[in-house]
Amino acid sequence: SMLDSAGVLAIVLPEVQQRRAEHFHEALIASRVKLDSAVVDSVYQAGELRLIRHILLRTEPAMAPPARAAKLREAEAIRARLRAGGSWAEANRKSQDPRAQPNGGSVGVVARGDLMAPVEKVAFGLEPGGLSDIVESPLGYHVVNRPRLKDTRAEFTVGVEDRMVDQLDSAYLGSLPAR
Repeated sequence: SMLDSAGVLAIVLPEVQQRRAEHFHEALIASRVKLDSAVVDSVYQAGELRLIRHILLRTEPAMAPPARAAKLREAEAIRARLRAGGSWAEANRKSQDPRAQPNGGSVGVVARGDLMAPVEKVAFGLEPGGLSDIVESPLGYHVVNRPRLKDTRAEFTVGVEDRMVDQLDSAYLGSLPAR
């Protein structure tokens, strides 16, 4: 009954506690995770975190060799257009990565261990503004790009902040049993 205050409190209290915890968490994170321009520059220059974009042309393990060769030629043509000054947005329309393609080909801010080995090796070898050769992975053929900071500062900053929030959350949750 809505007239039973103890019953209403028992139903509403968990929701109130959850909202208070979320408010506390947001206030804690907001006070600890704000990167100024100098810190963002430093993190970018250190190179341990990278903002990576890619174009993926998917292949399947059972794909016939002529079909696989056609995908490779298509990837080479995309790379050649990009090297000649072509538009990344136009190249991205050909990408077959359903998660990255809507984000302009961005896979976000990554650290070592976040990507498949062949893509990671190339991604962490690229200089700012660099474009890779064709990279083959179990998913298909990739053209990988490491954008310059001046072109992606906002996205890089948000990605680094998100990674910091994840680390703070993990540390906080890990310390709860000891408390």
